[in-house]
Amino acid sequence: MDHVVALASPAEKFLNRYKRYRYYYSFIERLYGYTIPEKSRVLHIGCADGFILRACKPVYAIGIDDNAFASLFSAPNAQFFDSLGVVSENYQFDYILVSTRALKNVEDIQDFFASLRRFSNGRTRIIIEHFAARLLPIMAEDVLLFCKLAGLEIIIEKRELLLPIGVPLIADFLNYYVARLPIIKSLCMMRVLVTRFTSQAAQQKYSVSVIIPCKNEAGNIEGAIARTPDMGSFTEFLLIDGHSKDASRLVMEDMVAKYPDKKITWFVQSGRGKKNAVEEGFARAQGDIVMILDGDITVIPEELPKFYEALASGKGECINGTRLVYPMDRQAMQPLNWLVNWVFGFMLSYLIGQRVKDTLCGTKVFFKKDLRIISESKRFFGDIDPFGDFDILCGAAYCNFKILDMPVHYKKRTYGAPGIAFFKSGLLLLSMTYVVFKKLFLRR
Repeated sequence: MDHVVALASPAEKFLNRYKRYRYYYSFIERLYGYTIPEKSRVLHIGCADGFILRACKPVYAIGIDDNAFASLFSAPNAQFFDSLGVVSENYQFDYILVSTRALKNVEDIQDFFASLRRFSNGRTRIIIEHFAARLLPIMAEDVLLFCKLAGLEIIIEKRELLLPIGVPLIADFLNYYVARLPIIKSLCMMRVLVTRFTSQAAQQKYSVSVIIPCKNEAGNIEGAIARTPDMGSFTEFLLIDGHSKDASRLVMEDMVAKYPDKKITWFVQSGRGKKNAVEEGFARAQGDIVMILDGDITVIPEELPKFYEALASGKGECINGTRLVYPMDRQAMQPLNWLVNWVFGFMLSYLIGQRVKDTLCGTKVFFKKDLRIISESKRFFGDIDPFGDFDILCGAAYCNFKILDMPVHYKKRTYGAPGIAFFKSGLLLLSMTYVVFKKLFLRR
């Protein structure tokens, strides 16, 4: 009697492989689960079995692959097709994932990357995954070249995965700690590029809200108003008093009468601290672009148009002032403060994979529609930041926004005194950096 041998289906073979290499698949799921915020719109080209789409928890998703079991790990609200050509151009996505293994049958890779623009908006991120072990279809350096030729700007480059096998204790130590060290990371199996299309649209005029938190800044308020140039279609000023003990509120009221041609609003914040003042200013801002200008005007207001131009032209999506480039006024910043700022800038840059030379410069500029970066930051990192600077920078990094440093000239105060407790602030910065290290860098 002949014995009949049942052959495993492709889906069964994959399930067996998934169970056998559970550590590897869990690592990839965690990686994309942290890279892509929940409830995003996701297109995955080369989705294979669909398990990455499931890990992303999208609001809707489309997977493209010619495998028969592409929808094996079907995500909620996901559809699967065997060709990108059948996907309507009416679909717009927040994230487009491209596995380079899906490029093996692409005749013109540059045109393929460029064609993804039709599914993109101004905030779409194209994430390109490349495994070093796979020499085909293209090498990693070739991927970078095709990105540049297709008009893709690289925001973040990640190296991941030294050991794909789940050896207890050793695998996690190598993949989450050792793999991120300089030189060692070049040995990782996986390279992930987070990119975006450079803007092709003509620059339009945006309205601007300049948010100026003030506490005991009576002698600086008029300078902040009078020295700020008009920007965009209109410029409004929101003066927020932090329960001042000097004449700040009287000066604010006087500014409204003295400059009737300028749109000036002032109010007293309901809580305490700069973070509360700035967030209440955001809530009242009417402009397309929000700018934070500290009331001490040590960052000179005349330079704000540079921030406007960088944001409006698409050079960056979160423009961060840095005081550590140009020579600064003597006594503007003490040497120890300069060193601490430089150290924390270096640490944060390494952790988020983008250059941020000065984390504590108060001048930060972004579109009001992107205020979600703050809520995303609090949801992901917790309410860790009493200043508001880390909320903005870490929220932007978590949302894969392009952060751009803007060198500014830093001047010494001409009125009042700084209200920063050095050692207390230093400890807070250490604790915030540790949270970023744990949550974003280690993805724990």
